[in-house]
Amino acid sequence: MNIQLVTPAAVLLHGQFDKLIAEGTQGCFCILPRHIDYLVVLVPGILILAHDTGERYFAIDHGHLVKKNDDVLITVRRAIESDCLETLQATVQKNFLKMDAGEKAGMAAVASLEASFVRRLLELHQGEVVT
Repeated sequence: MNIQLVTPAAVLLHGQFDKLIAEGTQGCFCILPRHIDYLVVLVPGILILAHDTGERYFAIDHGHLVKKNDDVLITVRRAIESDCLETLQATVQKNFLKMDAGEKAGMAAVASLEASFVRRLLELHQGEVVT
């Protein structure tokens, strides 16, 4: 299968693999060559890609997987690769927690802008004369 793993910032992986294991909203699943076309919403977890030379592991955030014919496109908010499944948890905690702090600051800024917009809208609405 021709698998491509994409985040909003970059293409993290593009290559040939024989097996894919991931978790969707309905539970864990495995895709092998000649699998039927498939669409699934991914939940945060571990993505395993296997080929004849070994396995590659990715910790992924929310995303989508689309399989059509021999092509598989995986889009996720963020992903971290590790050679070793045992060290992946420590890497995830370190990197995802750091990113979460930045995301919280961004979300606070957006919330402030939204509140300001609503206040202005209410001020404009109150200034109207209703007849």
